[in-house]
Amino acid sequence: YVPPWRRGGSEASSVRPEDLPRLTHRVSKALAQVAQSPVWPSTSFVIVVDDDTFVRVPELVAFLAARDPSRPAMLGSAVDTSPFLRSPGGPPSAHCGGGSGVILSRGLVQQLIPVLPKCLAAQRTTLSWYWDEVELGRCAWEHLGVNCSDIGEALA
Repeated sequence: YVPPWRRGGSEASSVRPEDLPRLTHRVSKALAQVAQSPVWPSTSFVIVVDDDTFVRVPELVAFLAARDPSRPAMLGSAVDTSPFLRSPGGPPSAHCGGGSGVILSRGLVQQLIPVLPKCLAAQRTTLSWYWDEVELGRCAWEHLGVNCSDIGEALA
């Protein structure tokens, strides 16, 4: 399988950054759509994962049952964001990355949606249109003071 953005070949060096999918925009749009859907009032958490991620639903539900969904929270595998920034500086932040996905509380999504357009326009990371988890994590930190909380072995 060769992804569509690698039409020039399967070598990573042949990929033009402009041809990468606009994942950050897609995820931002999906979050806004979920928040406007009929299921939103009963939604506690939103999970954003790659299509090749396996989720153990019973364990995840049990883990999240002890958390307050109205409290802004971003949960996952915490990764230092600084190597991805265009210009270093500011307090250190972490995004939920590594392909394992990110869990966003309803409280965070409600606060994040109004500031997403500013974040998308700022393009603070090197591939801001592609690295959705990095850009969303940086946005949550810069505008809302919410960092990724590492859940470590909690769901292992």
